[in-house]
Parts: sequence; C-alpha cells; structure tokens
Amino acid sequence: MGYSVELHFDEESEDIIKRYWKILYDGKGGKFMHIHGKKPHISLALYYQEMEHIDTLKELVVSNFENMEKFKLHFASVGVFPGNDRVTFLNPKPSPKLLSIQNKLYSDIRKHKIKKYYWGHYKPKVWTPHCTMIVNEDIETNSIGIDLLTKIFEPFEVTVEKVALVEFYPYKCLLEMELL
Repeated sequence: MGYSVELHFDEESEDIIKRYWKILYDGKGGKFMHIHGKKPHISLALYYQEMEHIDTLKELVVSNFENMEKFKLHFASVGVFPGNDRVTFLNPKPSPKLLSIQNKLYSDIRKHKIKKYYWGHYKPKVWTPHCTMIVNEDIETNSIGIDLLTKIFEPFEVTVEKVALVEFYPYKCLLEMELL
C-alpha cells in the first residue's frame, strides 16, 4: 500500500489509455494496469504506506491546485524504466508547466517536513513524468507488451483536468479536485 498525488485527464484521453491497457491484457503483454489501474494518471509524488501526514498532504494538494487552470500535455513516446519492476509507460513531453508544478509540490512537502517516506524517484531532479502501461511483469511478458504498444501507439494530447490524492492498492480516492 502507498499514497500518490496524481494528475488525471479528460475522459477521451482516459479512454485511449484504457484501450491500450485492454490491448496489452488481451495480447498477454501486461495485465496489472487493466485489472488494477482505476484511472490513467501521472504521479507527482508517491509515499510508502508508513506515511503519517495524510491530512497535511491533503492541505498541500488543495493549496497547490485550488487556483490552477486545466492544461494540456502531449504524450509523444513509449519509455521503459529498467530494473526489477520493468515499468513501461507513455512519456509526456515534460513541459515547463508540468515540471514547475511537480517541483513546487515537492518544495512544499519539504517545507512541511513530510518527506520521510517519499519515493526517491519522485524528487524533482530525477523525476520522469510518465503514465504507466506495464508494471510488475516478467521480462517475457514485458517484451510482448512493449512490442504490442510500440506497434499501436500514436502520439496524442491530453487535458489535465483534475488532481487527486489516492491510496493504492487497492485503489481508494482520498481527495479529488477539478482544475479551473
């Protein structure tokens, strides 16, 4: 279990990503996201389950996003994080706005001293924005999934419409805010 601050997309874009999840599932190229991925998203911050400051984190999410307008991102490519998890993802072009949003959130988290259980890959200088497509699969399944995904993927634009604080797995939305 853990916690995540996530950016959520417009319905049409969610449908595109969920179709990709289903194609991966049907083609034996990855099942986790189709089964467990409730909402396509980009995570800005992740915490281990031991994190004790959920109320403070909720307040920071509200203060960081309450006056923010919806914005667009362009998913331009497919990427892979190497290692045991072999995460395969859609890679948005990292716009200055997206990087600024994540950097400010992290800065506020540090100021409020709730970074103890923060996942290191989400620190601003190492964070890679991504939307997970394949995770927790063996190398053979991941290879099948990468082959499927790179054959069908076409770049597309999403509108970031919401921010959410969620608990995972199982998925539970603790806070969701519509952007202006």
